Amino acid sequence: MPRKKNIEVFDNVMVQRDGVWVNGKEGDYKVCNFGLKILFRIQSAYGDISWLIAIMQPDGTDLTISLSNKEFATPAAFHEALLRYGFVFKGEKAALNMIKEDLIPKAEQAEAITSLGYHPGSGLFFYVNGAQTKTGAFIAPDEFGMIRHEKQAYFLPFAQDADNKNFKTFARFDYQKGEQNLDSWLKLIADAHGKKSLIPACFRIAAYFRDLAFQHVHFFPLLYLRGVPGAGKSTCARSMTATDGRPQEDLNLKSPNTTKSIPRRLEQISNSIVWFDEYANELNEGVLGTLQAAYDGGGYQRAVNGFSNMTNSIEIHSALILTSNYTPDTEFMRQRCIFITFSDSKKSEQQRDAFNKLTGCELGNLSSVGADILAFRRLIEIEWKKTHKELYQTFIKALPGVESRICNNIAVILTPARILERKKIVDFQEIFGLKESLIETGKACCLAQQEILTGKSDLAQFFEVLAYCAERRIIREGEDYRYSNDGKTLSIRMPRIYPIYLREFRALYNKVGANREDLTGEIRRHPSFMKEAPERFDVPRTGRPNEHDTAKKQAAYPALKFNAEKFAESFPLTLAKNADE
Repeated sequence: MPRKKNIEVFDNVMVQRDGVWVNGKEGDYKVCNFGLKILFRIQSAYGDISWLIAIMQPDGTDLTISLSNKEFATPAAFHEALLRYGFVFKGEKAALNMIKEDLIPKAEQAEAITSLGYHPGSGLFFYVNGAQTKTGAFIAPDEFGMIRHEKQAYFLPFAQDADNKNFKTFARFDYQKGEQNLDSWLKLIADAHGKKSLIPACFRIAAYFRDLAFQHVHFFPLLYLRGVPGAGKSTCARSMTATDGRPQEDLNLKSPNTTKSIPRRLEQISNSIVWFDEYANELNEGVLGTLQAAYDGGGYQRAVNGFSNMTNSIEIHSALILTSNYTPDTEFMRQRCIFITFSDSKKSEQQRDAFNKLTGCELGNLSSVGADILAFRRLIEIEWKKTHKELYQTFIKALPGVESRICNNIAVILTPARILERKKIVDFQEIFGLKESLIETGKACCLAQQEILTGKSDLAQFFEVLAYCAERRIIREGEDYRYSNDGKTLSIRMPRIYPIYLREFRALYNKVGANREDLTGEIRRHPSFMKEAPERFDVPRTGRPNEHDTAKKQAAYPALKFNAEKFAESFPLTLAKNADE
C-alpha cells in the first residue's frame, strides 16, 4: 500500500480525506470517496451499541454521524445509512470487515446516557445540555456530545440532536444559570402555596436523593395531593417539577396514551419527579402495579415483542406526585402515599401576587434551584442514614398509635430537609412561618396520615359518592345541597340525597351502602357537623329542570348543616355549584 501525505495507514486500510482504500487480492482498491474515522463505540445500560463516526471530506470539513450497531453491521446497511447524508460506500463484506478490524481498536469507549437525572455510576446529574458533579460544578458536552468526567466519557444524544424524540420529551431538563437558589425558591413556594406546601417542598428536595433512600431503607413514598378543584394542588405539583429547568405539564392517568407510557416515563428520569394527574380508584391493575413498584423499587415487567412467554424488567428511578379529587380506596395505596389536603380555593391578594411571581420564574428557568440542592450531595450522603434513624425513632416513640410504615414514610421525606436545617443551611420554620420545628411538623403529618389510613369510613365513602354524583349532575347545588352566601355553611338535604347515594353506591361498588341511622349518627359525631335545621332549597316547577324548563321556587326542607371549612379539611371533595346559571 503506497505511502502518501496526510494519511493514516493501518494493516489493511489506508485513510485520507478523498477516500478509503483496502487491501484486495489484486491490490488496493477505493471503497468510498471520503475519509473515515471511528471516534467512539457507545454502549447503553441496556447493552445497545452505537458508533460515532467522523466523515472527513476532501474540502477539509468533517461531519460527525451516529450509527446504530445494525447500520454498521453489513455493507448494504452501512451504504443505506451513509446515503442519508449524501455519501456512498461501495465496499463488500470483506472490505467493511477490514475497516472495522483496523479502525475499531482506535475508537474511544463511551456510555450512552438514556435517562436524565442522577447517574449512580458517575455521580453526575444529567440534563439535556450537560451534567452537574457532586460538588456543584457544571460540565458542558464537547463537540461530539460527550461529557468527560474522571477519565470516562458519557454520550448525551440530546446535545447532538434537538430533533431526537427524547429531547422533545425531556427538554425541560435544561440547565441554565439563574438568580434563584434553594432559599429564595422556598420563600416563593411558601408565599404562593402557603404552609401546606412545606411537605411537598421537602419531598422535592428528598427526590434529588431518592437513591439514598433505596440504599438504606429500600423504598420511597409517593406524594398524593388531594382536594377540590381550584384549591391549588395541580399548581403546587407543577411547581415541584420546575426545579430541573422548566415545569412538567400534567400527565392524565385517565388517558389511554398516558397509561401505556407510564413505565417508560418512570424509567427515563432518575432522582427527579414525574407528576400524574387524575388518579382514580378504577385504574387498571397494571397502572396500580406500576405505582406500587415506584414505592418499593421493584421492576415493571413488560412483554418482549414477538415472545409471548418472555418479559423484561423496566427499572423505576423516579419519585411520583399524584393529584386527585379523591382518596384511594385501596389500603396498599393509602399506606404508600403521603397525603396533603388542599381545601381552600380562596387566595389572598398577597398569595396571588406571589403565585404570579413564582409562575414567571417557572416560565423562565429554575434549574439553578435544583443545582443548588444537588451541590449538597456529599453532605446528604454522609448524614442520610443517621438523620433518618433519628427522625424515625423520634416519631415511633412519640406516636405509639401511628403505624410504623407511616412514621418511616415521613422520616424518609424529611431526612434531607432535616440535614439542611440542622446544618443551619435552611430555616424552614422561618420561611414557612411555622410555630413548631420541622420535627414537630413531621409528627403532625404522621398523625394526619394515620387518620387517612384508617379513615375510609362509611362517612368518607358517603361523601365521595355524593361528589361523584355532583360531578355528573345526578345531584345539584341548590336542590340537593346548598352553600350559604358567605360560603361558611354547607347544608345537605339528607332525605332526598340518601336514596340516590344507595343507588349509586351499589352501582359503583356492587354492594349495599351504609344504614341511614348509622350514617346519620356518624355525621352528628363529626367535628364539621353543626346542627340539623330547616333550609330553603330550590324546587323545579316540573320535575328536574332542563333547557326548556328552568323556573324554580323554594321550599324549606330538613337539612344537615356543616362548617364548610372543617368539612373540606376532612372531605376534600367536589361539591361545586352546578346549578343552571
